[in-house]
Amino acid sequence: MPVASVEIDCTPKCRSPTHYLDLICVASQSISIPIILNYLCRCGNCAKGHDKYGRTLIQVCSALSNKWPIIDWLLKQKKVDINAKNLESGYTALHYSVFYGRIDNSVNLIKAGANTSLLDYDHMTYIDHVIRDTFIETPSELLDIESYEVYTMGENTNGNLGHTQSTAKKVPELIDIFRRDSICITKVKMDKYHTLFLSNNGSVYSCGVGVGGRLGHDNEESVLIPKQIMAMETIKETEQDRCIDIAITRDCSYFLTEKGCLWSCGLNNYHQLGHPGVVKLLVPTKMQFRQIKDRKITHIACGRFHVALIVDDSQLFTFGLNAGHLGHPKGNDLYIQQPLLVTKFNSQSEHVQKLVCNDYAIICYTNKGDIYVLNDYKYRKIVKHVLNVTEIAVVGGKLESNSVLDEENIDDDLKVFYVQSKKLYLYHERESTNNRAKLCLWTTRQRLTIEQIVAGTNAVIFSTNTGQVYTASLDKLLNVTKKIEHDSSSNSIYDERAYQYLTPSPIPLLHRCRSLTTDRTGRSLAALQYHPTTHLLAYPRQPESNFHENLHDLLNEAEHMHDIILEINNNQTFPAHKYILCMRSSYFRQLLSKKQIDKLTIINDTNKSIDPEMFQLILEYIYTDKCPWLNFVKKIKTRNEHEYEAYLAQMKNINDDIDDHRYFARIRQQSTITSGNHHHHHHHQKYGTKSKKKKKPGHNPSLSNEYFIEQQCEEELNNGLENLLELTKLFQLHNLRK
Repeated sequence: MPVASVEIDCTPKCRSPTHYLDLICVASQSISIPIILNYLCRCGNCAKGHDKYGRTLIQVCSALSNKWPIIDWLLKQKKVDINAKNLESGYTALHYSVFYGRIDNSVNLIKAGANTSLLDYDHMTYIDHVIRDTFIETPSELLDIESYEVYTMGENTNGNLGHTQSTAKKVPELIDIFRRDSICITKVKMDKYHTLFLSNNGSVYSCGVGVGGRLGHDNEESVLIPKQIMAMETIKETEQDRCIDIAITRDCSYFLTEKGCLWSCGLNNYHQLGHPGVVKLLVPTKMQFRQIKDRKITHIACGRFHVALIVDDSQLFTFGLNAGHLGHPKGNDLYIQQPLLVTKFNSQSEHVQKLVCNDYAIICYTNKGDIYVLNDYKYRKIVKHVLNVTEIAVVGGKLESNSVLDEENIDDDLKVFYVQSKKLYLYHERESTNNRAKLCLWTTRQRLTIEQIVAGTNAVIFSTNTGQVYTASLDKLLNVTKKIEHDSSSNSIYDERAYQYLTPSPIPLLHRCRSLTTDRTGRSLAALQYHPTTHLLAYPRQPESNFHENLHDLLNEAEHMHDIILEINNNQTFPAHKYILCMRSSYFRQLLSKKQIDKLTIINDTNKSIDPEMFQLILEYIYTDKCPWLNFVKKIKTRNEHEYEAYLAQMKNINDDIDDHRYFARIRQQSTITSGNHHHHHHHQKYGTKSKKKKKPGHNPSLSNEYFIEQQCEEELNNGLENLLELTKLFQLHNLRK
């Protein structure tokens, strides 16, 4: 608040950018807050004006430290709009505070009611500036695969999102079980009733409604939290084969293994399980096809009524309900129960590179750059000569009506999305002519580099090169024709006169996405994100304390810088520091705190000599607070081990004909006997008992040396411990005693 009333220099209608720039300059100074507020009050319109750059007072103060009292005064006294945008970039005060790293101002602005979802002119929220500043473009193969985490969102009416509660998730939420158990998920497939998760080691997890056995758990119970499919673990052990790909439909689940075998489970309503005569399978069961026996399945795609396979990376096979979309002629049989070859893609010159299915269509992308759709009992080229297509998604399609499909919605506009050169294109069957697709542009005029796309009946969802995820509604496709002269001689495969405009909406909390999947409607979503620390080469952390090492060095260098000499045994001295001794021991505190002395002679209670080595250990404990006894024990044992090894080497030279293991065992046994019968041994020597074998003079160490070495070590440790305890009692170091 101003400290005193001031005279106003202008009226409440002041619109002078120069005057407002002066206010901003004053508010930016490092002077007392009351003086700044008094100056601001001299302008009658300090709350609503802006300088020539479009900046307001609250925005500039939000970017500066220690300016919250000014911001608070503007909000409460002047009723400033907290969400006002500047004219140049569309930044709000919250954008400014985050952009310039003033986290305290950001927190206070949010508490004061700042809108956290407002976008600037680059269509970025306040938090996007922080997240995108940390992005480092890295090829996916260089990413640490173990850092992937699974996020899901959507309606969750069937418990297929993998969370403990079957409530709808409006924003993506982490599936905690995978992080908790350190499980790395590399692929997710989602449909209406269930979801499959594939881990990097070939394990598969499922959740959702289990009716018909679609979950693969050998029962029909529903599962909310992802549960491991044990049958796939059995396959890994018995078949020495692990799952590398998964596919999913409304009622079925499919598992492709490393050896090219296909397993399936679920309902077999349309003979799409590959097991003739079976109504349902509760666990994954291996398909046996005579048409592709001893051949390797390399890719699988499926819809509710059919399955499509790529075999040996070249040929296309399909089976299931033949409603015109399998690529086979119409016959008497409504169902094709064994895979049949689609003859169009049987030549070496043209084969399928990418295969995508939905419930009503099969889309094939060939090595020649053509996109085909299989329907009406034949194949049809819908887009031609589009090279280097990286992603394809399909929505809609048409099936022939029959007694099986009368109740199904089998006729919808076919829409094929594909990504070429990081741009999104749309083929809309109802509007496209001459096999031309439309370039998708954004109504928000953003420049988005597309990485991956998935599509449902209601929306297309895509991720960008920065890891952001957007969704664009397909309910009302806005077709805008650009009025330009079309060059008929142009070789362009795209219609320059037509563009498809879409409105992208960012999905919150997805900023590092590497993989996407959605259900058939596009209302539920699963995303794989890598961990925020994936790109870090060095982790920020607090350095370890070296305080104890510094004190140890201080003790070792005390000879050059000390203020007290400790003397023991009348001739051995130890330089030290009074302050440390007094702070750590009440014994020294009583002797040194009241007297100004430079030398202190220490005598124990029994007037016995003090072991210098033990006294040095006591000083180390006083300085570093670390018990040095273990180091002393290690030193003694190491010394005696060297002596024992030298002794054994000497004895081995005398008995080269005995192997090491038996010899050392005998040494230990005889050393015990020798120590036990020491007196009896001297009795025989007294009466001149002769040895049966003459030994070399000078090479006859006693076999009891090992025993004496061990006994000496034990006695030395016991004596050292006793001396150490006496000193701890003398110096009143109770913690060391314990």
